[in-house]
Amino acid sequence: MGIQIKDIETGNATIMIGEQGQPITDVQKDQAFNSLEKSGALLLRGFDVDLGSFSEFVGKMCSKVTLDPARTFFESNVQKVDAGTAPVGLHTENSNTPFPPDLVFFYCRKAASNGSQTTLCDGQVVWRFLSDDTRSLFRDHQLRISRNISEPHWKEYVAFETEGLNSADEVTMEHFEAFRHRVPNQKIELQDDMSIFYSLDAPGARKSLVSKQWAFANSIMGPSYNYEKPLITFDNDQAISDEILEEIRVVTEAVTKEVQWQDGDVVMIDNTRVMHGRREITDTNRELFIGLGYL
Repeated sequence: MGIQIKDIETGNATIMIGEQGQPITDVQKDQAFNSLEKSGALLLRGFDVDLGSFSEFVGKMCSKVTLDPARTFFESNVQKVDAGTAPVGLHTENSNTPFPPDLVFFYCRKAASNGSQTTLCDGQVVWRFLSDDTRSLFRDHQLRISRNISEPHWKEYVAFETEGLNSADEVTMEHFEAFRHRVPNQKIELQDDMSIFYSLDAPGARKSLVSKQWAFANSIMGPSYNYEKPLITFDNDQAISDEILEEIRVVTEAVTKEVQWQDGDVVMIDNTRVMHGRREITDTNRELFIGLGYL
């Protein structure tokens, strides 16, 4: 294959450049993961790709594909990014859910004429720059995420995570109870309107599943476009202080880089290491699609 591999000049990522007309599915899994281990994010540029081949590529890289129930499907493994036009803070994808994906994929079918850059922040770099006290706090305590979720959203999620179910319409209270007991670090309470209130303990820092190095990777600064904004504390219900939040903001801003999208670009992200976000969308003709999956 005529694939070139080099570092992106703007920072902590790797770029693969395909020959003209070369299918993105030519990229081998070991090639992609070697680059991902090094930098946490991989930009694939110059390949022949459409929604169908992007979906196939996502399936090739993952043992299982997951979803965000609040987004719209376009292919079996692909959903459209539809989080409004405002800037989006750094976050790891779906990390406020019981089973967040290990890998995130973006496909830019049509790039914006200006603005709308995707931001990348390597949590391994952030971890090195955080103070000893802050690192100790995130090593010793998980985050506690609490919020309400509507009935359609939780039923979609349970349906996808339950073997043998094909749609949310098939979800029964037996499925709900089985799902509630699958995750020991979550508490779920069914409300009168069939929404749920849930509390989930999840790591704010962890060892990357790809590089095996410690990384600060979470959604403390992230959005809640499709869902109610959660309350996030430490797992002992201690609030995250303004001083710690300011330290995190300063460090992450200093090491955040941008993807200047071109038509046909694909980005693959280690979701256990790299946080991502977005600058303001000033060109609404941009078309970006997402795939999510597990190692």
